[in-house]
Amino acid sequence: MKVGTLFGLTVLISGLALGARRLHDINKSGWWLLMSVGIFLIVPVIVLIVRYTKPSDERTSKYDPDPQQATSQ
Repeated sequence: MKVGTLFGLTVLISGLALGARRLHDINKSGWWLLMSVGIFLIVPVIVLIVRYTKPSDERTSKYDPDPQQATSQ
């Protein structure tokens, strides 16, 4: 295991523990912390799904022809 990975896991676990303790100090559940982390994971996925389902531009790109035009063979 690399040192950077080990350091990152250490910071993540300690940050979650400290966040949960702080939430307990204000009489909130530690699940609020996980829900806030979940929002930062779900929102980018939704943005990507919206971008992937948008129709292509009307012009051809430098990589391939316009996919909306029918090709005759």
